[in-house]
Amino acid sequence: MIALLDHLGASEAVVGGTGLGGTIALRAAPAFPSRVRAVVVISAEDIEDDEAKVAETALVDRFAERVRGDGIEAAWELFLPHLQPLIGNLVRSAIPRADPGSVAAAAAIGRDRSFRTLDELGAIEVPVLIVPGADERHPAELAERMSATIPHATLARNVSFDALATADDLAGAVVPQIRRFLGNCGHYPSPCVPEPPSSDRRTLAMAMWLGTGTAAQRCLVRGPGADRACRAASCVAGSGRHASVTLGL
Repeated sequence: MIALLDHLGASEAVVGGTGLGGTIALRAAPAFPSRVRAVVVISAEDIEDDEAKVAETALVDRFAERVRGDGIEAAWELFLPHLQPLIGNLVRSAIPRADPGSVAAAAAIGRDRSFRTLDELGAIEVPVLIVPGADERHPAELAERMSATIPHATLARNVSFDALATADDLAGAVVPQIRRFLGNCGHYPSPCVPEPPSSDRRTLAMAMWLGTGTAAQRCLVRGPGADRACRAASCVAGSGRHASVTLGL
């Protein structure tokens, strides 16, 4: 993510993501306080206890083995029955574009542990927008607890993942929430990439990486600089197990 900001020549940005992408954004805020202005977390990942983390690591190891032996589609059957329909649809649409070797290698990120306890999120000092998830890997109840722990958190209570089926549905539901959030915390309008002085338009570029290591991205909202941001995003490996979104404002 920091490499993308450097590539764009952006000293700071609002960053965010879905699932693992949101977790990465949350970790970036305290790790790079001078680069992260605010965070957007869509469908926040669960924070496992020690026992659950052991089980999660074993599951992603099985996933990688199945990718190598039986292919990507067979491997995803370990997860798809337990995912909210929207996330499942995004995964299925990305499978044909994914490289098995990259997918298997990226599964190693499942051994990482982003947060051991919810209390660690209390160190995040920038504004955070949290859109609750809707399945056992992204529990809505966790979003409630996150919003109570992070000092400057806003919980988007009126986004229902149960009513979403496509990437366009997701954009339609979350973009108004993101605009409102950024306006309230003084970060919108603000360009993702420096624009010529004559331009008075603003950019909201959302580059979505689907799958693991595919760098397949889709701009959900376009504006000046959006195409450039999406091209730059393809230089950075998308390592989310489900889908990760990087927002450049």
